[in-house]
Amino acid sequence: MADRAEKAGAAWALPVDLADGARILLVDDDAPFRRLAARALSACGHVVIEAENAEAALDIVRSGPVDLAVTDVALPGLDGPDWLREARRDRPNLPAVIVSGYQESVVAGRFARIPGSVFLEKPAPLERLTRAVRTELARAEAAQRLAQRLAQQGNGSPSSGVAS
Repeated sequence: MADRAEKAGAAWALPVDLADGARILLVDDDAPFRRLAARALSACGHVVIEAENAEAALDIVRSGPVDLAVTDVALPGLDGPDWLREARRDRPNLPAVIVSGYQESVVAGRFARIPGSVFLEKPAPLERLTRAVRTELARAEAAQRLAQRLAQQGNGSPSSGVAS
């Protein structure tokens, strides 16, 4: 029993540099999925901000810091790829995990041109979702460190244009 708990704890563990958690914006009009996903991400130490539609998500991105967005493709009003493109006008480096009940081949054209995002088919096991979030946060953090290093080499000061 203790072994099983240890393995479960290891599956939810965050990389050391993300130990304080991240601010995750979870956008999905499917309330049961949103609650489950929010619980799983919170259990990983993240602060989860929920939105049931794209318009609310855009307001959240514009009003405060968000480290990563998890969004459904099919949303009322603006869909996931469209609101994400809009959000990236203000936050160009916002990483994203895009989830959908549709197969990836069906929706690939809608988000193929959105760099810094990965796709998960619903219903995705929560462990896959948390792993995808962890991976995208680590990738974004590495890209930010690289950009800062390059900026320091180029002009002697860190770049202020890289999103946090």
